[in-house]
Amino acid sequence: MQPLETFISQTPKYLFCTTSGDFTLPEGIKTIDTVLSAVLQTKTAHVLMDVSQISNPCDETEKIMWAYEVQREMNLFEATHGFLPRVALYGSLPFITEDKATSDYFRSVNIPIQTFDSKEEAKSWLLEAA
Repeated sequence: MQPLETFISQTPKYLFCTTSGDFTLPEGIKTIDTVLSAVLQTKTAHVLMDVSQISNPCDETEKIMWAYEVQREMNLFEATHGFLPRVALYGSLPFITEDKATSDYFRSVNIPIQTFDSKEEAKSWLLEAA
């Protein structure tokens, strides 16, 4: 297994992250921590993430656990720093599924994270609030 690696660059309006490697729950949590640290360091409230190079399909239980941990991390971030970054993820199977259940979950708990099939859709949603 290859651990997840995230490369982050800053554009004038958002952070651009490319994540690749094999998804596991601990690696997924480490990735969101890395992204939130970059948000805090750069004071950039918008994040565009390319997750198209993530492999190792996770099961639905892992996805639910990851979404819950992301929600917890985001709530803690907001309580500590006073704002929530807006995050748009784009990619394909196995990480982004057709039913977009992760997006539905985040919407239901008021966390501004959405998943998309294309970079264009993700960027459009991300910047509509910029």
